[in-house]
Amino acid sequence: MTRITALVIQTNENNIRCEVYGRDVKTRKFAGAINLYRDGHLHTTLISSEFVYGSSKIAIKAMEEVVQKVRSMDALI
Repeated sequence: MTRITALVIQTNENNIRCEVYGRDVKTRKFAGAINLYRDGHLHTTLISSEFVYGSSKIAIKAMEEVVQKVRSMDALI
């Protein structure tokens, strides 16, 4: 993750959404994403995972944990 991505996550509290990015057809595993929204519409995907999660809820929870970790660190260092 780049420093600018971390700063965007840290400074856009209400515009960051953790979502399911999709499901792999073969493995049936889910990917998660951390997306930036503007005016209620998807602006860009900041981070996406591989298809490794067993459910959509687990994928979202994993992305929420990433957001929590990023927000607890000092991205300016």
